[in-house]
Amino acid sequence: MNDQKMPNFLLDAQTASFMQYAEREFFAAMRLGYASAKSGIKSSWLPGSKTIEFKIGHLRVTDTYFIVGESTHSGGYTVIHWGPIPLWVMFYSGSYPKEAIPCLKAALLTTYERSKFDGGRGPSNYLHRGYRYTNRAEGNFSKFHGEETIYGPGDGIVGGHRYHGLYLATKA
Repeated sequence: MNDQKMPNFLLDAQTASFMQYAEREFFAAMRLGYASAKSGIKSSWLPGSKTIEFKIGHLRVTDTYFIVGESTHSGGYTVIHWGPIPLWVMFYSGSYPKEAIPCLKAALLTTYERSKFDGGRGPSNYLHRGYRYTNRAEGNFSKFHGEETIYGPGDGIVGGHRYHGLYLATKA
């Protein structure tokens, strides 16, 4: 059991406005993260992982992902904390070949730059240098899941990820 006391303002009627704030800061952090040529603070505090961290006032956004050697498989999670308290989390895993990564990063950056929440991933359809990215997202920032797929130049599936997440600081 987490012994951190949840501040009342995170659980009361203002939760919706706080979630909007957290969502805005999610996009601000992600615009500087994995999909970007820029980056936040990178570390490898877990063996086999890479973490990109952003601090915005009391919020801390961390994106941790795992890739082993030259494997095409990867998985990870993104967490938004208020001080020591985790407020929001997203998990993702799947497989992409190296040649599909530029398409993935371009698709992700598109939604981050537009501040459009499509499951915290890319748009429903996106074309990039002969590759086609699709994303089937359900839900909103408070609770969501979906699946993204990249098709190669021959229109065959080359990879994809499944993902899900939710806002943790609710009374229900």
